[in-house]
Amino acid sequence: MPRHSSRNAVLTAIVFVFVIAAAAFYAATRLGLIHVTGPSDAAPHAAGSALRPAGTLAAALALASGWVNGTPDSASVAPTLIVIWNDAHPDGIAALARAGEIAEAYQHYGVRVIGIHEPDFAFAADTAVTGRTARRLGAHFPIALDPAGHMAAKLGVTELRAASVLANSKGAVYSMHRGARGVDQNEMVMRKMIEALDPAARFPADGEHSLAEQYPGRIETIYLGVGRATEGPITTTPAGRAVPFTAQFRFEVEGKPLVPYPVGWWKPESDGLIAARGGAATFVALRYEGGALDAVLSPPAGTNARVWILSDEHWLTRESRGEDVRLDPHGLSYLDVTEPRLYRLARGRGSHVVKLSPDAPGVTFHALVVEPEE
Repeated sequence: MPRHSSRNAVLTAIVFVFVIAAAAFYAATRLGLIHVTGPSDAAPHAAGSALRPAGTLAAALALASGWVNGTPDSASVAPTLIVIWNDAHPDGIAALARAGEIAEAYQHYGVRVIGIHEPDFAFAADTAVTGRTARRLGAHFPIALDPAGHMAAKLGVTELRAASVLANSKGAVYSMHRGARGVDQNEMVMRKMIEALDPAARFPADGEHSLAEQYPGRIETIYLGVGRATEGPITTTPAGRAVPFTAQFRFEVEGKPLVPYPVGWWKPESDGLIAARGGAATFVALRYEGGALDAVLSPPAGTNARVWILSDEHWLTRESRGEDVRLDPHGLSYLDVTEPRLYRLARGRGSHVVKLSPDAPGVTFHALVVEPEE
C-alpha cells in the first residue's frame, strides 16, 4: 500500500474515534452522568473538596423548626455563609455578631448569610428569645431554629457552640471552621469564591484575618441543672421541690474550682437552679480562674429581679465589672435580670471566688461560664 494511503487511513480512524467520543460525552452531560464545572461552582477551586454534596444546604434548611427574620431568599450564584451559634456561649454570640458585619459588608455581591441557632436551654427554643438576641447583635439575616441539632448534622457540623460553613449556588457545603475567628477564616475563603465569579471584584489585603484559624482557649460552662451539673451538692439533690443548702466550708480555701455551691433555699430543676427565697442568705458561690465570668439567668415569671455580686468578698469595681453589671450610689455591684440570656458579670485575671445573690425568689441560674485569659 502506498505510504500516503496508509497515513490517510490512520487520520480517518482518529477523526472517527474523536467524533464517537464527543457524541458520547454530549449524551452523558445531557443525561446528567457527567457534571461540567461552570462559574457558579467556583467553590471547589477556592475552598477545596466539598464537605457535603450539592443539594445539602436546601435539605438542611428544610429541617428548621422555625425562623427568625424571615426565611432565606432564593439561591444565587454568590456564596452563602452559614453560621451555627449558641446564645448561651460567648463564642457563639461573637460568631453571630461577626456574621452580621459580613452580611452588611458583602450584600453588594449578593452574598447570603444564614444563621442556625442551637439552643442549650429550654427558654432559648422560643423564637422571641432568639429574635431579641439577633437584634441586640445586629444580625438581621434569616436565622433558623435547630433545637435537636438536625440541621447542623446535615451540614457535617459537630461543633454546636460556634461554627461556620460556606455553600455554593448548588448547595454544596465547604470550608467548616470553628468559633468566631473561624467566621473570619471563612470570610477569606468567601472572597476567593466571589473573585472566581467576578474577576472585577477587588478586596483589601487580608490583614489580621489572614492569620491561621485560632480557636479561643477552652471556655468552661458550669451547668446548674439537675442531671447536667457534674460535681457538687446539686448532683445529689432531687429535682422539683425547694430544699435548703448549707455552707459546709470556706469556698475561698476548700471549695473545688469550677464547682457551684448553692447556699440557702433553692429549687433544683433539670434546666437550672431556681431561687426559692431572696436576700443575702441565698446565693451561689463559685471559685474559678480565668479572664471573665458570665452567667445564664432567667428572671421570675412576669417580672424582673436583681442579682448582687461579690468577688473575693468585695463589690466589683468599674474596672472589674462586666458590661451588664451596674454600681449603685454606694458602690454595690449588681445586675438586673430582665430576660433569659447570657449576662457578662466580671472581668479580670487570676483566681477569684464569686457570690451571686438574687434579691427575690424565682430567678433561675442556668449556668456559669468561665472565659479564659487572653
